[in-house]
Amino acid sequence: VLRADIDALPLTDRAGEPWASTVPGVAHACGHDVHTTALLGAALTLAELDARLPLPGRVRLLFQPAEEVMPGGAKRLMAQGALDDVVRAFALHCDPTLDVGTVGLKVGPLTGAADAVEVLLSGRGGHTSRPHLTQDLTFALGHLVTGLPAALSRRLDPRAGATLVWGLVQAGATHNVIPSEGRAAGTIRILDAGAWAEAERLVNELVGAVVSPYGVRAEVRYTRGVPPVVNQAEAVGLLADAVAAQLGP
Repeated sequence: VLRADIDALPLTDRAGEPWASTVPGVAHACGHDVHTTALLGAALTLAELDARLPLPGRVRLLFQPAEEVMPGGAKRLMAQGALDDVVRAFALHCDPTLDVGTVGLKVGPLTGAADAVEVLLSGRGGHTSRPHLTQDLTFALGHLVTGLPAALSRRLDPRAGATLVWGLVQAGATHNVIPSEGRAAGTIRILDAGAWAEAERLVNELVGAVVSPYGVRAEVRYTRGVPPVVNQAEAVGLLADAVAAQLGP
């Protein structure tokens, strides 16, 4: 299998480059347009080679949707049999930290599992002049945003490479009112499959522990994504030989 992801992100491309997205509010900011183009190029090349001399096997091309949403299009493709009878799978991702013409290869864990976490807090609101008559939800939310990642880092093996990073923190509408609702949402990324299996249970346990002193209620919405990418040594070796044959060492 050769696999490329094809979806875009909900943002406007303001880079001003010739290849910038022409669709307002939609852009291939992660390079999936490059991935799709590369897979199309590989398909054309393989078809040309097969026409000269039949290939000694079959190659399946997967244009995977929904890589940017949870739980992801990979699970949907697998459920539809996309990996049935597959011996080996290769994927790529462009990397702006590598020079053009350089291919990055690594045996073992490469990219982490990505899970989505949303925590909804609710409690008694009120005026900022009387926080003692409220449950000061904004204060509790601030402790959640800093306290949950810190607690996770002490409960999971540091070698697992687990990180919780918030992308959204939201509460209130004005400066002098303590709100009755708030939320934080982010992603957990983990390189180790064992730690990944523990993450959801730990998050639920720790959220309650972090916010309990403030009396607020917490609801955790945890969406598991796909597992970590762990590259097989033999596959990496095959790819390294193929790259060196084309590009040199």
